[in-house]
Amino acid sequence: MIPPLRLFAFSFALCLTCLTGAGAQTPPLEYGFAVRAAAASEGRLPFWLTANREGRLDPNGSNALTRLYARRPATGSRLAFGFGIDVLARASEVNPTAYLHQLYGRLRYGAFKLTVGRKAETVGGVDPRLSVGSMMWSANAAPVPKVSLSFDYIPIIFLPGKVNLIYAKGYLGHGWLERDRYVKGAFVHEKYLYLRGIGPEDFPVMAHAGIVHNVIWGGEHPVFGKLPQDLDAYWRVFRAQTGNEADSTTIERLNALGNSVAMYDFGIDARAFGMELRVYRQFYIETGAAMLFRNAWDGLWGVSLRSKRRDRLVSGFLWEHVNTKKQSARPGFENHRDSYYNHFLYRSGWTYHGRAIGLPLIFGDGVRPGVTNNLLLAHHFGLEGRLAGRIDYRAFVTYTRNYGATGVCLDAACSAKGDRRTPRRDQVSALFEATGPLSTRAGVDFFAAFAVDAGALYPNNVGLMLGFSWRSRPTP
Repeated sequence: MIPPLRLFAFSFALCLTCLTGAGAQTPPLEYGFAVRAAAASEGRLPFWLTANREGRLDPNGSNALTRLYARRPATGSRLAFGFGIDVLARASEVNPTAYLHQLYGRLRYGAFKLTVGRKAETVGGVDPRLSVGSMMWSANAAPVPKVSLSFDYIPIIFLPGKVNLIYAKGYLGHGWLERDRYVKGAFVHEKYLYLRGIGPEDFPVMAHAGIVHNVIWGGEHPVFGKLPQDLDAYWRVFRAQTGNEADSTTIERLNALGNSVAMYDFGIDARAFGMELRVYRQFYIETGAAMLFRNAWDGLWGVSLRSKRRDRLVSGFLWEHVNTKKQSARPGFENHRDSYYNHFLYRSGWTYHGRAIGLPLIFGDGVRPGVTNNLLLAHHFGLEGRLAGRIDYRAFVTYTRNYGATGVCLDAACSAKGDRRTPRRDQVSALFEATGPLSTRAGVDFFAAFAVDAGALYPNNVGLMLGFSWRSRPTP
């Protein structure tokens, strides 16, 4: 497998190729910078000031960010090159840092793409701006360095006369997780396949159905040493098979090799009267029982309604519901349920640099590896629109009931009883965020966000983030 350092060197070389190979049809280079500062009344930042922001902010205290970026999209129907680079410097009370947040190169031919490097991506048919986040890949954690092959929706079933009925898109990726986790240097395998239809592309109602499969595998375990990571192991991971007798642990020989995280993803999109409606449902899968819908009520429900006119006072509304309470539990065996995003061997779980890769409502305590809050019910509401004809806003209100995680006690009361279940803790987190032009001619915008936490999960807290950004104006 290619080490991450070589991956970054290759992606940087591909970026240079994109720059030097630009032709007359190449899109203009986009570049700019942004500066933001965040602080809160209780020191730690409120939930919605840090969640789904690609891990850019440190939640433990005040932050000041400077971001420099440049990108060129790979667009066009023929062979095209693209790249992106995003440099982030953060001053914070607890964890100051400076690093390459994104560095990637992309080669595209029609619907097919080869991407190398660290690029921010999400997976799942949720509302892109108002959702609490996909169960698989949200914008909550920093981008993972990967090599991927993918293709956008292409017709696979059609009628005579070039009437396309069903479209497909797919993805296959291999990534490298961070070294400073419980199993050092583990890999992540990622693939998905989506179908969309039935009807021509301009049909007012379209449905999509997909299956997403991810596996954390390989790496070096502190007890068992180097875990299987050869081609045979990769093929077993790809097919979600058990480990072999020679080099895998006993439980992996009984179950699947690695830590599997998957979902079924269904949705319907409808367009009429200048409005767009999206209804979607994500079924979370972590075991073979979940593949047979044993946890039918677990997962994410969503309804999004948008106007095609973005200049309205209210142009988008969203409601989502999250339930992760069953986790394959059976009557009388509640303490033997699954533990979403956690794993007995890969104890850091479905996280990257301590943040959940999927749903941000699932999180860890920063002390133990993995997540410590994955049993929850949630209702999430989102709203967006435009004020005074020039200021874009979005607003969130999220209500959760939190019950800790399977086998994890986070409260002195349950510890005193010798119990392993955390008592219910209710929480409300809210956000209001606005952006608008300071100077249209110069391309300077302002940014402001106000967030509140109230409840028993986080300290009652008020936070504020302010900033401005400048972006290049492509020459006509």
